[in-house]
Amino acid sequence: MGTHMNDVYYCNLKRNEYLNGEIFIRNRASEDLEQTFFEGPVQTRYVKFPMLDCRNKSSVPIKQLPNYNTKRLFNPGYRGAYSGYNVETESQLMNKFDVLQKCTQRNYVPSSTSDLFHNEYLIPTNKQPYKRTIIENVESFNRFNPNKCGAEINLGGNVFNNHTRQQTKNLKFDSMKKNN
Repeated sequence: MGTHMNDVYYCNLKRNEYLNGEIFIRNRASEDLEQTFFEGPVQTRYVKFPMLDCRNKSSVPIKQLPNYNTKRLFNPGYRGAYSGYNVETESQLMNKFDVLQKCTQRNYVPSSTSDLFHNEYLIPTNKQPYKRTIIENVESFNRFNPNKCGAEINLGGNVFNNHTRQQTKNLKFDSMKKNN
C-alpha cells in the first residue's frame, strides 16, 4: 500500500469471491431438470387438412432424466417438473375427494365418545374459595384542582374559546404568587 493518489488497497477478496460463488449456486438447479414443452395453438382455418398435425417433427431426441424429487434435487424456480408431481397427495391437501353436496353426508359428525362432546377435562376439579380482588375495590379520592391558577383567574376554564396563550399573558405576577 502506497501513499500515491492512484494506489488502491484491496482487502477481503477471497471471502467476497466465496460469497459470490455461494449466491450464484443458489440461482441454478443442482441438476438438469426434466424438460417441459408447451406447444402453441395450431391454425385450423384456411388449412386443407386441419385434422392432420401441422407441426414439424423434431430431429433432436429428448434427453431422458429421472423423476423430479425435492429431496434429491435443488430447484430455485417456483415450480418443478411434472414427473415428480404427486397428484394423490396434492388432491388430499386441496380436499378434492370430498364432494360438495346438499345432504347429510356433507357434514362430518364426530362420534359421541369424542373429546368434542366429553370435555370434563376442561372443568377444574379443585375449587378455590372466592376472595375479594383489587378490581372490586371502590376507591374514594379527595377533591383536588390541578389548575394552580385557580378558578378566580379562570385560565382555560371555559368550554369554548379558550385562548390560553393570551390568558397567560394577561396574568398578573401577584395573583400567581398567591396561589403557589
